[in-house]
Amino acid sequence: MPCDDEDVACFEQEVAVHLACAERPIDGLVKFIGYGFIEDGRTPEVRGFIAMELVEGDDLRRVLLRGAKPSYARIATWARQLASTLDELHVRGIVHRDVKASNIMLSKSDDSAVLIDLGLAVRLQAPEQGTALAAVTSYQSELRCGVPGYRARNPNLTYP
Repeated sequence: MPCDDEDVACFEQEVAVHLACAERPIDGLVKFIGYGFIEDGRTPEVRGFIAMELVEGDDLRRVLLRGAKPSYARIATWARQLASTLDELHVRGIVHRDVKASNIMLSKSDDSAVLIDLGLAVRLQAPEQGTALAAVTSYQSELRCGVPGYRARNPNLTYP
C-alpha cells in the first residue's frame, strides 16, 4: 500500500515525540533506538521504520484475554508505574492519547509495566499569552488516526 501525506505526517510526528523523549529516557516508556528509511526493492516507494527496545513479555490485553487474574497488589504497582510514566510525559509537554491494554507491555524480566506506541502522541506548547497549555497545531493532530473504539472524539471532525 503506498504511503500518502497522512502516513508521512504521522510518521514524522511519532519520530519527533520519540526524539524528544530520548534526550532523557523516561522510566516505564519503551526506549527509542533510532529510525530510518528502507526501499522494498520492487517499487520506488520508501518506508520509514522506528526501532525500539525489545520488551520481552506480553501486552496487558493478551494477559487478560488468557484469563489471568492479577492480584490487586500487582495491578496497583502497574497503575503507579503507568501514572509515573504519564506524569513525566505530561511534564515534558507530551500527551500519549492511546493508553489502552494492548499498549501496555508487562516485562517478563521484572513484571514492570512499559508503555508503548507513541503513534498518536502530541507535543504541547504554552501559547504566546497566558499559562494554559495548547496542543501544537500539526497535520497529524487533525487526522482521523487511532483505533475507532478508543480514539477521543473531536467535534470538529467527521468520523466514519
